[in-house]
Amino acid sequence: MNVKTAAFIIFMLLHAAAQAYADTSAREAVVTNGDGRITLSWKMPDNSASRIGGYRVYQLRDGTELAYQVGDNFLVKDVKKDTTLTIKGLRNGEQYVFILKAYDQTGKEHDATYLPGYPGSDPDGKPAVPKNVYGAEGDNRVALFWAKNTERDIIGYEVFRRCSTDDRMRLISRVPKIVRLTYTTPGEGGKNVTAQFVSPGVTQDAKVKNGDICTYLVRSVNKAGAVSDFSAPLGLQPRPATEPTGQDVVLLVNARLPASEEVAQYSAKKRNVPAENIVRLPINRNLDMFDYVEEMQKPLQNYLLKKGLAGKVNYLIPCYGVPFRAAGRAVDSKLSDLFDRYTWGRNMGTPNPFYDNTMKFDGTYGLYLVTRIDGPTAEVAKGLVDKALLAQQHQLNARSGTAYFSANFPANETYKPIAESRAIARKAGIAEIYKSGKFKAAEIGDDALWYFSMRYSYEKPKNGAWRPGALAAHLISDSFVGINAPPKSPKSWVQELLEAGVTGTFGAVIEPYLQGYTRPDIFFERFWSGDYNFAESFFQATPTIQWAMSAVGDPLYRLKK
Repeated sequence: MNVKTAAFIIFMLLHAAAQAYADTSAREAVVTNGDGRITLSWKMPDNSASRIGGYRVYQLRDGTELAYQVGDNFLVKDVKKDTTLTIKGLRNGEQYVFILKAYDQTGKEHDATYLPGYPGSDPDGKPAVPKNVYGAEGDNRVALFWAKNTERDIIGYEVFRRCSTDDRMRLISRVPKIVRLTYTTPGEGGKNVTAQFVSPGVTQDAKVKNGDICTYLVRSVNKAGAVSDFSAPLGLQPRPATEPTGQDVVLLVNARLPASEEVAQYSAKKRNVPAENIVRLPINRNLDMFDYVEEMQKPLQNYLLKKGLAGKVNYLIPCYGVPFRAAGRAVDSKLSDLFDRYTWGRNMGTPNPFYDNTMKFDGTYGLYLVTRIDGPTAEVAKGLVDKALLAQQHQLNARSGTAYFSANFPANETYKPIAESRAIARKAGIAEIYKSGKFKAAEIGDDALWYFSMRYSYEKPKNGAWRPGALAAHLISDSFVGINAPPKSPKSWVQELLEAGVTGTFGAVIEPYLQGYTRPDIFFERFWSGDYNFAESFFQATPTIQWAMSAVGDPLYRLKK
């Protein structure tokens, strides 16, 4: 047998194998949406009995359900050679994606068919009015938000507006129920991905001017073209950003822990937070059993909607004793997207729309700023507010102290954000000191105000307490795995730094991956400028939401310009 003949035979065998695998794929796959259920049905290829072992149905996890080392799908059922499956117990108004995979007689899978489904109820008459409609005001823009409609035949929503200079209500926006969103996957070399999602119930209006008072109405539209009644009129007035105050802050309390209430009341008094802006949450006594959705998300959503605070406040601040981790993610990162407006991220949360953005924060993106007033003890937590206020009272600015940076990297690696941080410090006239490797405690003087290091276990970086106003953090995977480990037990960098007296810090409650960690260069650049407070600086420096990072410190702490 010559080479050409052998090559031809191999080609034909491979071609036949590929054809056999292709012949296992499901035919005419159909999704039938029902009330709280979805039915999948398909046909097997003709004459395929000898090739097909069966089909397995997997479900793709929602972006908010993913966590470190959690697969992006799970097996619903191996249906063998059945060609229909009904999945029950689903939430109306949500999107579910199922993956139908054929396997051969050996059990090896060859083909996959992706099937999106949208369970919903069947209403009589016209569609239901959009629920939980609220708005947020920004600089020459406003935004409207509403809950997902659970009816199966809804195709979208219509938004109407009338401003003070208009003679009537005008249709300004049509928002489809199913939208195609393009986003960039996190990290360097991220790829643009386009996928279908249920609309998060939001529309921005950037065709309004500051000071103008506008009234908005929203209604649902179904497949037949029928429309719902209008939502209640909502008045909004775009306005420039102003200095945030305690009125913009909501403090979150573990209702079963008296010390949590104590820290919240102390913080409220110091920062003039209204009494109605303290929310007491029914958190499980066993924090390992904490259910974020039932014990925090839903009660907090309901409270903000009932009190008219949704879209009005910008800061959600967990106080001492409120859990910092849930279902493999940072509670604070999930709280920043309290109403799940951004849930399409797959592996590392969802890209943060405010990341590396110089725009002043407002509620028109449906997000919240979150840092916690927390610590190993209630006294340490209360001290964070005291030290921030003391620093502001003394008119601390970026040049009031020295910045220290260190990195424990192999010779062939670099971490550009530390080099960038040093360059930013020099440009701003801030004294900075860098060391390759660990600082010894005696090498960091009492002039230290700013500190960032990476890639080694905690060792006391300086002798004595940090000055009021000092910010310090460390980049390592377990930097915030705990906050109240007992004496002589291993402690996280976050806990150790808080015990040493820093005014603010941040860290990862789970493996964040390097590209998911808060960027020190962006954080310090924003904070040192005096234009952004601690919470704003942290949020703009954090690449993703619904992921791993959490900050501890008074959110309103700001330097003098």
